[in-house]
Amino acid sequence: MASDGIKVGDRASRSRVVEAEDIIRFTAMTGDRNPLHYDADVAAASRFGGLIVQGGVTTGLLNALVAEDLPGPGSVFLNVNWDFRAPARPGDTLTATAEVVSVHASKPVCTMRTVITNQHGETLVEGTAVVYREPLAR
Repeated sequence: MASDGIKVGDRASRSRVVEAEDIIRFTAMTGDRNPLHYDADVAAASRFGGLIVQGGVTTGLLNALVAEDLPGPGSVFLNVNWDFRAPARPGDTLTATAEVVSVHASKPVCTMRTVITNQHGETLVEGTAVVYREPLAR
């Protein structure tokens, strides 16, 4: 990684608005039809107080950040350790941020602190990710 110029302290962020259609698309891919994502009455009566977005939709923003921004193309997760602190809801603006906390000395691998927040500054997801970057032919 050091040869790619990735260093401790490097940061990147990416934001997007989560839409109700994202829930539908994720269900089409995974089959996740949890009523907390679809049934407004059930969700309202739950501890969440309303519809919530699947965790995979929420953390998917980190996939894009790692693949496109930091470390960038050719990157894949080797390990993730994420704590889900609060739910994302349709209409929320999510911001995923990653910061490099360590770089392997001899392999294209780094560890990053990862956080996803909403438009109110609430932390929805936080944790770490170990990322490998395949050296791609340019």
